[in-house]
Amino acid sequence: MNQYIRMVLVGVLMGAAEVVPGVSGGTIAFVSGFYERLVNGIARLTPFSLLELPKIGFAAWWKKYDLGCVVWRHACLGSHFGPWRQLPSY
Repeated sequence: MNQYIRMVLVGVLMGAAEVVPGVSGGTIAFVSGFYERLVNGIARLTPFSLLELPKIGFAAWWKKYDLGCVVWRHACLGSHFGPWRQLPSY
């Protein structure tokens, strides 16, 4: 499966899991194999990492901190504000 399609699909599943009581989006990330990559990407991003931005350029900085994974995942995780929000009321 294409890497980006899989990333979006896992992000949407993480969002859906957030509205189910007792289930965490982190569990879905762990089972799908993205948890370590996601946590490492977030952990490496500090205020000091912004100081590198003018030195190495935006594209290299984006790739170095794996922001593609972090941003896509959080954008898809935001899908829990959509139709999944109605599920617990049924």
